[in-house]
Amino acid sequence: MKKLFLSLIIAFISISSFAQPLHYKLSLVAGPDISWMKSDKRIVNSEGDRLGYTFGLMADIFLPESPRYSFSTGILINSQGGKLSYRTSDPFTFSDQVLQPGTTITYKLQYLEIPTVIKLRTAQFYRTTYFGQFGLTNKINIGANGSTSDGKFSDEGINNEISLFNSALNIGGGIEYDLGKNNALSVGLIYNDGIIDITTNNVVHDRTKLNAIRLQIGIIF
Repeated sequence: MKKLFLSLIIAFISISSFAQPLHYKLSLVAGPDISWMKSDKRIVNSEGDRLGYTFGLMADIFLPESPRYSFSTGILINSQGGKLSYRTSDPFTFSDQVLQPGTTITYKLQYLEIPTVIKLRTAQFYRTTYFGQFGLTNKINIGANGSTSDGKFSDEGINNEISLFNSALNIGGGIEYDLGKNNALSVGLIYNDGIIDITTNNVVHDRTKLNAIRLQIGIIF
């Protein structure tokens, strides 16, 4: 699926390059995130979500003569994570610490995020435009801290337990309200469905994915 989507992006840009100069709009975005982690193993249980944030810059690159369709990308910083309990039969090692079965670990993760999505818009109704989007969100881990329920460590670095790269499906929709003079207010609900194992624990061989729901508010210039 990832290769197919990348091929569509390349085709989109190639078609645009042979037509008129690209038309684009920039927007500053920010908003709260609710994220959680989920494993494919029964011995690793999700014990709660994490409230975080996202902020950054987005760009909508429009197909010439088609102002309702655009390729959207940008650079965002987010704070995500979740809680996992490891119900192993024996003590296990995590970040150079020996933990007892049933220990809950709170993950506090920070990512540099680069979304690559196709955005489709409706015609404008009374200054309001509705949009939907679909694509990928690619992430680079730039910070990882963790705490354990037994108090063995609190907000300590756990970079050796987290994969450097992450990727997720990006699905969302929302509205844009025309403020006049080429400015607009954007409000959207974005869902990220993780597709890559984000943990590197060598004791528990599971596949843990990071999912998130975001309320994204932006000012379009």
